[in-house]
Amino acid sequence: QSFGGITGVNQGVVIARINNDITLAQFEANVRNLVLDTENVYWDLYLAYVQYDTAVKARNSAQRTWRDLKETVDVFSGGPQTGHSIQPVQFQEQLTTNPIADEAQARDAYYQARVATERALSTIYSTESRLRRLLGLAVNDGRIIRPSNEPMTGELTPDWPVSVADAMTRRVELRQQ
Repeated sequence: QSFGGITGVNQGVVIARINNDITLAQFEANVRNLVLDTENVYWDLYLAYVQYDTAVKARNSAQRTWRDLKETVDVFSGGPQTGHSIQPVQFQEQLTTNPIADEAQARDAYYQARVATERALSTIYSTESRLRRLLGLAVNDGRIIRPSNEPMTGELTPDWPVSVADAMTRRVELRQQ
């Protein structure tokens, strides 16, 4: 590639210019890749927040279901009551033959939803730290990065002959070669 380390051999002006063009093309490819990686991680963070919000709603719903079934079981068994005026008649059709099993199943579903919520929150933290590293920001500066805009939606119908022609003339890797 380069004869600069060999004594008595000089690179000509043309070779030096070609090496400069190759270096410039590598820099352009690296900038393009950085922008692409930043955009992908940004939308990954958006998706992580959507998944977290969904997991929180599922957890809250599972908690309400478990609480209602527990109160119903307590009313039927004569155990502790929370002060709500639940009529045993209104829940009789919803219960199976084993209301204690229903309550245990609802409790298990709540704990599973809680784990899913914590896992989604962990995904937010890791994705945000990946984005911070790409942007050169400190991981623990006390601020939260949350995507503020929605992704654009719409139909895309590319013009393939034009796209191929652009790729053949403007692609950095082809120009570098």
